[in-house]
Amino acid sequence: MQVEALLDEATAQFFIHRTDEARALVTQAGDVARAVGNRRDEAMVLNSSALLSDSLGDEQKALDEAARGRSISQSLGDKALEAQVLVLQAVIYGKLKDTPNAIASYEQSLSLFRASNNREGEAQALFYLAQLNRTLNQPETVQKAIDYYAQALPLFQASNNRKGEAMTLLNLAQLNSALNKP
Repeated sequence: MQVEALLDEATAQFFIHRTDEARALVTQAGDVARAVGNRRDEAMVLNSSALLSDSLGDEQKALDEAARGRSISQSLGDKALEAQVLVLQAVIYGKLKDTPNAIASYEQSLSLFRASNNREGEAQALFYLAQLNRTLNQPETVQKAIDYYAQALPLFQASNNRKGEAMTLLNLAQLNSALNKP
């Protein structure tokens, strides 16, 4: 519980632009997690630290921290946490314009979301896979994007995520219009 409280406070400090205080709190949370031997908390701290590093523009440090957090989540068999870390890695790779690694990370997260029966996570991963494939603007990747959107749509609908549903329908309509499909 103490680790979560420290991470919550770190988030609050970050949002009021106190990044040094946020970093200190994340470091403290990591010290607490390691001191009590809670590997899951340690992985969560590394994920938070990666988010902070990414937000501060240090993408390589963020990727390194995320990789360490992923390794811990894998050793624990925590598929949900591993999927979250993979999504973070995908976002960072996307920012770095490393589309192949971003796609690979989303694909791995997708299989973990499916394995853990997380339909909302599955829908999000499919949506972002569609977005990335769409940006490649090749006939085969545009079709892949359409297929991913089509898979995401019923998942968004089933989870009552109206924004996800609307964004998916909008993107499907745009792609179909560009391909002159009804």
